[in-house]
Amino acid sequence: MLNAQDELINNNGEPIMIESTKIKMNFVKFLRFRKSPSGIVYGISTQDILIKKSYLQMIEKIEYDRVHHDKTGCIIIGSPGIGKTHFSLYLAFYITRRYNLVDIVYEQFFLGRSRVLHIKPNKSTTRILDLACEFPKDNFYIADSVIPAPCKTVFTFLVTTPKSGRWHEFAKVRRTRKYYAPIWTEEEIWDVWNVLYKTKILESRVKELISRWGCIPRRIFDEYNDEPEVDYIVSQCNAYAYLKNDGGDLDDNYSGQAIHIIPNSDFTDKTYVPASTEICEALFKHYKNHKQDIIVKIIRNFARGAGGTLAERFFEMFAHDILRKGATFTVRRLIKDGIKQPEEELHLHNLPLNQFRNIIEITPGYYNIPEDANFESVDAIAPQRNESHHLYQITTAETHDIKVNGLSKLENNLKGLPIHLYFVVPNFGDTFNNFRLQKYVTSENIEYSEWHLTHTEWIRNNVIQYVLLVNLPYITY
Repeated sequence: MLNAQDELINNNGEPIMIESTKIKMNFVKFLRFRKSPSGIVYGISTQDILIKKSYLQMIEKIEYDRVHHDKTGCIIIGSPGIGKTHFSLYLAFYITRRYNLVDIVYEQFFLGRSRVLHIKPNKSTTRILDLACEFPKDNFYIADSVIPAPCKTVFTFLVTTPKSGRWHEFAKVRRTRKYYAPIWTEEEIWDVWNVLYKTKILESRVKELISRWGCIPRRIFDEYNDEPEVDYIVSQCNAYAYLKNDGGDLDDNYSGQAIHIIPNSDFTDKTYVPASTEICEALFKHYKNHKQDIIVKIIRNFARGAGGTLAERFFEMFAHDILRKGATFTVRRLIKDGIKQPEEELHLHNLPLNQFRNIIEITPGYYNIPEDANFESVDAIAPQRNESHHLYQITTAETHDIKVNGLSKLENNLKGLPIHLYFVVPNFGDTFNNFRLQKYVTSENIEYSEWHLTHTEWIRNNVIQYVLLVNLPYITY
């Protein structure tokens, strides 16, 4: 077997050594079945399952918590389509090796039916027709997308989407812990494509599907010829309800396709992020035209929580629209020593929109937005606006460091007039009142000090920082 450090280990978990050296397997690894489990287990048609790094890491974390925190069960929650059954099968393989004298009960729900398999220590497998009568004692129980039976086990693994109906009661009656499974990485998608799908799916098609749906294997390997319609998915997605119920409101079967679960490093907490820029913009457009209140509620309620990424993106699109169209805003200059300056009014007129790929395409008299969402400098630039150059950095946080490297690239666009950098914030909490002068940092987020060496003193000397308030009620469509 393998551990999370890519080391070959014995069934007891001890590393296999050759001349006092651990054996590393730093390459792509698959678990190969003797034949495809199709027909026995739903949703798996291939003999080979990618051994994802996260599988090994999650198993080690669960095992540690089971032993050291006296847990009798766990709930593993993941976005729809990431291959939870693949993980369940790898988990079953792990248990048969690590605990080879213990029975395993594997239950899976598919198309309204539940199938229960009994994997015995001799590796023979039989079907259980009545859990109440045939449930073996002291077993490991894997419940794949089904409400677990209330039976005594050594340990129960519930692997599921965020549907709370599957795990709510289970969590109340057992000593359980929740974990969150990650979506795939691009490297993992390409590893599987190279081995199993290279002759079936065009490389360009894989790239297109990744850019639209994120790294979700079901979208890419199963639905490449029959992908869902983006407009339909977003029209059925209630992002506010999904976030409000902590992902548990998944009865619509669509929210989880548009919003992904991203776990923290030890899989015990998560954030929710849109599947892609395209999906995020489609959600915003749909809500803007049909359910405007959802946008405001998401920004107000989730900017500082697990839904912060979606709230931040929605506020960014909100703010771009208002800043471009023009209005009267409340601003406050930011200076050193935290001395609070008086509020002022800023009157902005309407500007045409210009999306640019290269800095040379930035045009005076336009509201310029980069096509690249990861543009390092600022979120928007409006040269020669109100007799100054305007830079806009949109944020829902109370701090936002300034990357000198990104800003320095705009030097040729910012000559001859005062440079005003506006930190654009929403009107909730005390963000506007608490906002202070922001520090300059390197690309590695270290406070910047090499002004003379890099000839960037013009930034420190000429850029005037302001905080600009966007009142959400102003935003009407």
